[in-house]
Amino acid sequence: MNKNMIYLACLSALSFTISGCKTEPESPKGEYSIAISSDFSTEIEPPPEPPKASYQETNLDQTVSNVNVAPDAFTQVIGSFDNATATLDAGWKASGAFDNPASAASWAFLPDNQIDNESEPTAFVGLHGVSTCEINENAEGCDAPTGTLLSPFFKVDSARPYLRLLLSGGNAEASNDVGIRVLNESGNEITRLNPGNCGGAWNKGNDDWQTIDLSANAGEYVQVEMYDNESEGCGFLAFDHLHMSAFASLVTDYSETDVDQSLLNVSVSNDSFSQVIGSFDDAQAMLENGWSATGAFASPASATSWSFLPDKFMQGEEVIAGVVGLHAASTCEINENEAGCDAPTGALTSPLFLVNEARPVLNMLLSGGNAEGSNDVGMKILAADGSEIASYNPGTCSDAFVKGDHNWVSHDLTDFIGQNVRVEIYDNEDAGCGFIAFDHLHMSASAGPANDYKEVNPDQSVANVTVADDSFAQVIASFDNPAAMIANGWQATGDLIPAEGTSGWTFLPDNHSGDNGEKNAQVIGLSAGSTCEINDNASGCDAPTGTLTSPQFVVNAERPYLNVNLGGGDAGKAVGLKVLNANGEEVAITQPQTCNQAWLGAGGVVDTNWHTLDLSDYIDQSVQVELFDNESGGCGFLSFDHIHMSATQLAQ
Repeated sequence: MNKNMIYLACLSALSFTISGCKTEPESPKGEYSIAISSDFSTEIEPPPEPPKASYQETNLDQTVSNVNVAPDAFTQVIGSFDNATATLDAGWKASGAFDNPASAASWAFLPDNQIDNESEPTAFVGLHGVSTCEINENAEGCDAPTGTLLSPFFKVDSARPYLRLLLSGGNAEASNDVGIRVLNESGNEITRLNPGNCGGAWNKGNDDWQTIDLSANAGEYVQVEMYDNESEGCGFLAFDHLHMSAFASLVTDYSETDVDQSLLNVSVSNDSFSQVIGSFDDAQAMLENGWSATGAFASPASATSWSFLPDKFMQGEEVIAGVVGLHAASTCEINENEAGCDAPTGALTSPLFLVNEARPVLNMLLSGGNAEGSNDVGMKILAADGSEIASYNPGTCSDAFVKGDHNWVSHDLTDFIGQNVRVEIYDNEDAGCGFIAFDHLHMSASAGPANDYKEVNPDQSVANVTVADDSFAQVIASFDNPAAMIANGWQATGDLIPAEGTSGWTFLPDNHSGDNGEKNAQVIGLSAGSTCEINDNASGCDAPTGTLTSPQFVVNAERPYLNVNLGGGDAGKAVGLKVLNANGEEVAITQPQTCNQAWLGAGGVVDTNWHTLDLSDYIDQSVQVELFDNESGGCGFLSFDHIHMSATQLAQ
């Protein structure tokens, strides 16, 4: 027997000994046995399946038309729908009207079809949106086309768990089978969304953004199906830009760029140009960059169509209008209006913008309207869903233009940090006080201009009155030079507006002396103020009325007390001094009770006219002071001098 036959014989046994199948000399180590398992298999297991790729589109057109997008709107795009044939080539599956597209634009809704419908524009991202109304150049009516469009699988990233898309059409209250659904790897439905907007044959704006929260499916592979299985009433679907996002709602950080930083008769905070939402310097540019307008604000003929001209508002040779940048806006002069201040109406709405933690306070110069009447004039702050957060009516019926720092309006949006909001400025009143003026809408770290205003180099002369060691450290008002105070931001109304050719608010100490001829008026610096002698008044002490309002200043911890030398009136009259917070709300008030004293007179006793207000609760906040004489009858006069902040309470 040859060696091959011996080898085959050995293999045929299930158990054998080497000694029984010898082909070579016997091993000195003895006999060995080998057992072969009965379940032995020669089949090789296949290698593990390679991990799935998470589908997403690349090289996207990022044009945006009549909508805003989130910062990550192009990070993980599942469907741009800009090219029908390329979409199917990349792995999407189609049926019905979506199948076998003749061209890249077969699914497209053509924006040009709505070019004459300015009130309802077409909104899309990229080259175009999709609508089954016009799919394949459909001429059978919106409802007729049906079909489905199924995406490849993609992975839900925990960093971007929200499925977002523009979606309209269908009707959630009927049985129409129109919408979007999300499927898991087994083909089971996770969730679906019916747009429920029977009038939406195309997407029109930000209100058509829809969100599906897939946070519970993070790490899983899913696919989406767009479906229109209804060929009758509301059987149509419009959609665009299907993507995954970190944001559940539309989030944009809109702000203007390269804003002119000129200032006229107003002050601003250090960060007032960091996030400008509306400069109102160029009407046409603002509308091109996302603002929307109706009525008198719509279709501006030039950059300055909304503007008022500061040089029309003069006091003597001084411009008294307040402006940030190149111009402010006013419906009184909008479009060179000649129909009267009240006539123009309309609204101006900003793009959505992000409330940042570093700048949570919205500030804006605002005047006009009437807070006490029914006039629908003012400003609204709206959430991304259109709900109202806050509204302001300026309530300054006499102010057809912005005049200065007292026109700042502020609202703290700390509760909305990380969210989108927008602002609507509106004038819906064409009768009395139906006008609005505004400027420089921006986000800031603080309310109002937040400047630490004080006079520089005040005269430190003192006559017949005692002052503290720090009474000249932070002087808010010396009243030595009315024209200079107005130029530096003080605002005057009524008879307190300094008249040209007079001494303004001031009384002259020489006019006030005792029986022995000694000057006994209390004066700090060069002069004090009195409504009795204001503008060379000859109508009697009580007649003049008006207000005098400071710029905003910061209450510093080392000087929390406001001191003012104050006389006149009595506590029952509308005469005195009040402190206003950055929102213009009264936080403190003091009123003199020296009805027989028309000036700050020593009267034989020094320091009886000091008034002190403790502002410790407002440390590091901006406030302003307002002197007011709103009484033209008995005791309707006010004398005043040297408003300052101090570490010392001077009132006795």
